[in-house]
Amino acid sequence: MTPHHDRLLQGLRIVDIGHVLAGPFVGSLLGDLGAEVIKVELPELARPGHQSGSPTRALEYRNKKSITLDLRKPEGQALVRRLVSVSDAIVENYSPGTMERWGLGFEDLMQVNGRIIMVRVSGYGQTGPYRERTSYDRIGQAFGGMLYVTGEPDRPPAHPGYMLGDYLSGMFGALAVLTAVYHRDHL
Repeated sequence: MTPHHDRLLQGLRIVDIGHVLAGPFVGSLLGDLGAEVIKVELPELARPGHQSGSPTRALEYRNKKSITLDLRKPEGQALVRRLVSVSDAIVENYSPGTMERWGLGFEDLMQVNGRIIMVRVSGYGQTGPYRERTSYDRIGQAFGGMLYVTGEPDRPPAHPGYMLGDYLSGMFGALAVLTAVYHRDHL
């Protein structure tokens, strides 16, 4: 009997600390394939009415278990470390340095689980001259030149109307997790 596609990644546990599309989409894709995905959300994002019922929220939360933790507090940080100790990967897309300030950077989490895989999604990367700059999909598309080639020649650039950068980042983030798990476990 061939396994059903929604159970292909059964036994893989992902901690999803992402927010606003790119990070959470990594977990959504892995959850679609059967990974256990635990969505960790800050209290202010979990309040009633915050995007509840929105298509974005449905996308970010499908196939996930959900908990609310204040990662700015030691108690929340300790619970994330406990989750990481029994997980395969963690996904985050906060501004570079945020996880380190919370004591949840890669080096910190490696002390808890030496096999943990960490995917970090940020507009300009974790290092380099622009790492401190804020970025969202539209900014990334403009910076990368995508908006330059859209629209009409005699008008300002036009956003394609689709968060292409966020979804592509999420797709490649999920691929990165699978590649890293394979490398860790089979090579």
